[in-house]
Amino acid sequence: MSLKVTPAQLQGISSPVTSPTYSFQDDATLGLYRIASGSVLGVAVGGAEALRISGSGPQLQLGTATSPSLSFAADTNTGVYSPGADTLALTTGGTARMTVGSSGVITLTSGSGATQAQAKAGTDDTVLMTPFVTSKAIATIGRVNGQCVLVKNGANITLNPFYGNKLFVNGESVVVPSGGVSLAPTGLSAATLYYIYAYMSGGTTLTLEASTSVPVDDSTYGIKIKTADATRTLVGAVYCFTSATFDDSATKRGVRSYYNSPAVSLQAVLASNTTTTSTTFAELSSTMRCGFILWDNECMTFQAGGMANHSVANGGFSYAPSLDGATSLQVEEVSFAVGNPTAAANIGLPVSVMNRYGVAAGYHYVTLAAGVSTAGTATFLGNSGATSAANTTYATWLKGLVTPTN
Repeated sequence: MSLKVTPAQLQGISSPVTSPTYSFQDDATLGLYRIASGSVLGVAVGGAEALRISGSGPQLQLGTATSPSLSFAADTNTGVYSPGADTLALTTGGTARMTVGSSGVITLTSGSGATQAQAKAGTDDTVLMTPFVTSKAIATIGRVNGQCVLVKNGANITLNPFYGNKLFVNGESVVVPSGGVSLAPTGLSAATLYYIYAYMSGGTTLTLEASTSVPVDDSTYGIKIKTADATRTLVGAVYCFTSATFDDSATKRGVRSYYNSPAVSLQAVLASNTTTTSTTFAELSSTMRCGFILWDNECMTFQAGGMANHSVANGGFSYAPSLDGATSLQVEEVSFAVGNPTAAANIGLPVSVMNRYGVAAGYHYVTLAAGVSTAGTATFLGNSGATSAANTTYATWLKGLVTPTN
């Protein structure tokens, strides 16, 4: 006997799923039964569990892509199923289309099962998405990056937040702390260009490092990273004019931010009268060098002027800004050939201009090159030799501006 009748209830005897307690005369494998000894009600279909109902609500079987757990009466191979523990999937036409994994990664697949795209939530409520074209860089939806600026801060350099505080590092947007992240010049060598990279030390602390390893484009996210190390994101560069020292002065712009870098101004004034007898362009004085760090596709403009004279009446001489000490001028550089009607008489110099674009990224300097076209000596006035109450009014000068293009 499978039923027990009491004054208050009709009670069935616990039965297995293959023979449910409450079934039908024409289908003994379809009905209701009690699962094991727990307070769980099972629904059997064809002698197999199709649904269970517990105190927490209904529970489906895992299902498959071709036979999802939750489907539609008129379309039984389209719906929702679970291909494994802590994983949810959508299927259409019996083919898996989207899977949400236990780590929160959403994977879209093609009809052949190949991964077409993946998306996941970032640490700051952003969404990171892999593109459908796997050979291209990842398109990031809502990703926030580059809200920082690298500056000289006392003897150190500091990465500060700038119009926000997010920086993309190793696949995540991380927070640049309000007090910034600093790096000391300890151990850095003179006459060396270092790239500054940010990384997460121990996975929790934003940290800076200086490296001579050049940056490259990350094939996954499209940002600048350290060569062969995607955990390091480029944030700037420094050039050490002297060992273990950071410089950022009018003639030594040795600290440059990769993100949000302002235009860089430079200026040098000849300290004392300086002569040249060279019949070809040559650097007038190394004290006129203006050193700086250049990023890709930046523009630079330099001008030179002041006062000078030639030892011979009507003697000619030329001058112009020179990039990296070059002795031959480029199309973008304008020099002036001038002469003084009276021997050793000072004359004002027309402004000579150099405009350059597309120079390779890295460290460069601009100096003043000069030469004579008439035998004799050309003297360029320095700060101590200029005839003015404010000596710099007539002293030979060099000024420049490096302008970001982004």
